[in-house]
Amino acid sequence: MQMCVVRLGREIGCDELGERVFSGEIVILTELQSVKALSDWARLALKEAFSPHDPRDAENHLDGESFNRIVGEVAKRFRTDEDVSRLYRGMFEELGYDPSDVYEDIRKLRRQPSNQALWSWRVRALPAHRDGWATNIAQQINWWAPIYDIQEATTVLFYPYYWDTPIANDSGDWDFDELMRRVRSGDRSDYPLLPTVTEEPDASSVLPLDIRPGEIVAFSGYHLHASAVNTTGRTRFNFETRTVSRSDRNKAGAPNVDGAAPRLGHSLFRSVATEQMLEPSMMEPDDLCVV
Repeated sequence: MQMCVVRLGREIGCDELGERVFSGEIVILTELQSVKALSDWARLALKEAFSPHDPRDAENHLDGESFNRIVGEVAKRFRTDEDVSRLYRGMFEELGYDPSDVYEDIRKLRRQPSNQALWSWRVRALPAHRDGWATNIAQQINWWAPIYDIQEATTVLFYPYYWDTPIANDSGDWDFDELMRRVRSGDRSDYPLLPTVTEEPDASSVLPLDIRPGEIVAFSGYHLHASAVNTTGRTRFNFETRTVSRSDRNKAGAPNVDGAAPRLGHSLFRSVATEQMLEPSMMEPDDLCVV
C-alpha cells in the first residue's frame, strides 16, 4: 500500500483516530498537552537520576551495572508514579476516550544504548515484527514517543509495503503463554521476546519515523516495524504503551495477513480505571476491541 504518515496539529477524536490507524495510517499527534508533560517528566527524572551526566551520554561514563540500575529505577517510577498515570489518562481524555473503556499494556520508559554490551533480552534493537503476531488483536494501537531529539539511527522503522503483504515469520512457533511462564519463572535464556520475521524485508520500502519530543505516534499493532540500530554513541530514550478500547468495538481493525500464533495476548491489557484484566469475551462486537 502507499503508506500515509499524517501529522495532526488539531484535536482528533478517538473514532477518527481508530479509523485512520486501522486503515494503515501512521498518525503523529502534535498538540496533546499531556504528552508534552510526560516528556518533561521523563527528561527531568532522567536528568536527576544521571546527574552530573547527560542521560544520553551516561552509557559512556558509567559501568554497565550502574547504568542499568539507574535507568531501571527511573523506568519503575514511570510505571508506578501517580502523576504519570494521571497524564496517561489525560492523553486518552484529550482524544475523547472514556478512560473506563481503555485497556492498557504496561507503560514503559525504554532505552536503547548505542553500546551493544549493554543490550539484553529486553534492551536491544528489535528486528522487524508486527505486535499483532504476539497478541492476535486486530484493533490494537501502539503509542510511541521520543523523550529527546532523535535521528534516523535512533527512531522506529516502518515497512509500508508489508501492511497488506505477507512476510515469512516465526509466529506459528511462538506461544504467548510460554513466554509468560518463562517471564514468571525468570527463565528467559532461549525463548524470543516476540515473533519476528524469518526473511529480510525489502530495504527499499523502509520508512524512518520523523517525530519530535512532545509528539506521540499512534499506529496499528499490525504494522511491520523495527528499531533502528543505534550507532550514534548515545542512548535513545522513549516511552510507549499499547491499548484496547470499547470505542473501537465496531471497527474491523487491521488485516492479519500472515500471523499464526495460537493464542490471544489479552492478559497484557488492564483497565486504566479499574485494573481489571481484558477478557476475550470483552472483545466481541458491541462489547470491546483494542485501540
